[in-house]
Amino acid sequence: SLSFQTLLFLHHFLGLYSAAQMVKAAAAQRGWEHDQHRHLWVAARNLSNEAKDQEIHTCFVAANGLHSNFYENTYEAHRVALYIADVVRWWRR
Repeated sequence: SLSFQTLLFLHHFLGLYSAAQMVKAAAAQRGWEHDQHRHLWVAARNLSNEAKDQEIHTCFVAANGLHSNFYENTYEAHRVALYIADVVRWWRR
């Protein structure tokens, strides 16, 4: 079992950072803008539509929630663990 402090670090690192890097890489390959946070939301939605896979966008939303939670601490530990699992599942695809 991971300590709560370890979960906090992981959810920030695995959260928006890793999701953003995956979306940025895919956006760059396609020639899409990806230098602003807003562009990442558009790219994530476009990738979901392109792949006909809503989970891409859903996991990006989860990752963004983890990032926000790092600063706001609004999620309970079990919610953090669920969102981390979503992002890890996406990352492994």
